[in-house]
Amino acid sequence: MKSKRLPIIIFAVIVVGIVVASAVLIIARRNLWAPATMTYTITTPREQYEELSGPQGEAKSILDEYCGKSHNLIVIFYLKNKPNATYVNMVKTLFTRILSRYAKLSGEISTCLISSSKATPILNKLSIYSYPVVALALKGMVSKDLLKVFNNVDGLLVSSRDLHYYLLSQISQYIMYEDIPVETEVQPSLSGGVPVIGSKNAKVYLYIYEDVHCPFCAWFYNETLPKLMPLVRKGVLAIVLKNFIVHPESLKIQEYIEAAYMATHNSEAVLKIMEKIYSRVYDLCFVKKRCEEVPKLINASYVLGLIKAITGLSIDDLNKYLNKSKEEINRDSREALSYGISGTPGFVIWDKVSRYGLVVVGMHSPSSMSKLIEYVNRGGESL
Repeated sequence: MKSKRLPIIIFAVIVVGIVVASAVLIIARRNLWAPATMTYTITTPREQYEELSGPQGEAKSILDEYCGKSHNLIVIFYLKNKPNATYVNMVKTLFTRILSRYAKLSGEISTCLISSSKATPILNKLSIYSYPVVALALKGMVSKDLLKVFNNVDGLLVSSRDLHYYLLSQISQYIMYEDIPVETEVQPSLSGGVPVIGSKNAKVYLYIYEDVHCPFCAWFYNETLPKLMPLVRKGVLAIVLKNFIVHPESLKIQEYIEAAYMATHNSEAVLKIMEKIYSRVYDLCFVKKRCEEVPKLINASYVLGLIKAITGLSIDDLNKYLNKSKEEINRDSREALSYGISGTPGFVIWDKVSRYGLVVVGMHSPSSMSKLIEYVNRGGESL
């Protein structure tokens, strides 16, 4: 496990050493950002390099056609909407500075944006959950450690899944997700213990990755979700409840709620439980301004009482499903990470007809979320 994580750690350390222009914030190894004056010295005594001859075959042909050349490129693949200038400049600044230090290349580095539909031969060889995806087309000497966090497709270096969602999760702290936007053509799973609110025949699905101690999940449930329920009642929208543990102390509570669904397959009952919990979290955090009390007051005893009152299930009933419940929570959390979701609430808005989705993270007003749902409902046309 350590050997698999080492390239990501090395890359994160490299990122910490980048001094970014005033418009670009430094990406740090963990969930923190550092001032632009921060520097970091790599202590590796001897850097090892590997010579790259540039993309070959189909990759070279695609880059020559759409970029005008096939090397010394930072390539950004997107689905339907080109990433905005802020995102492109951030990526370019980041990788230009990395390559200036950890590669020996001749000539300037250019940026090229290509629709994924034009690069099918390249992307079909990879498992990509969300876009935009960053790739490097290089000719020259490059640090071997840097190469370990990319997939080599015909000489084109496409960011690995871990690196991809690491970049998205960090950069999206400074650019709102819908401003990138982050798109997907992979539908989240509906198998296993997944409560679906509304008609399963609905055209658009809103997947919510949540954690009962998350104050912004509580804000969504109290401010935004009620405004979306008319769409649910009309059969236009279905709400899918997923788990994503951000606050470790909420894990046992989520396990009990997931077990309650597995025991009853009653989605409406689970929604009532979540609404009761989030109503109290909302009151604590946004009315009484005592958010620090959430872990103490939203505890296992309180939630078990809710489950008993709403479903009639006792703790002995729930214990029969706890092992499967844990497995489902782990699957949901891995799935969230695969889309680049690093915090709660996280959302995937999915159109079953066009098989197109949008990945969204954070607190959204009713008007903002309605706009994003309508955008997906149109198949990703004109955000």
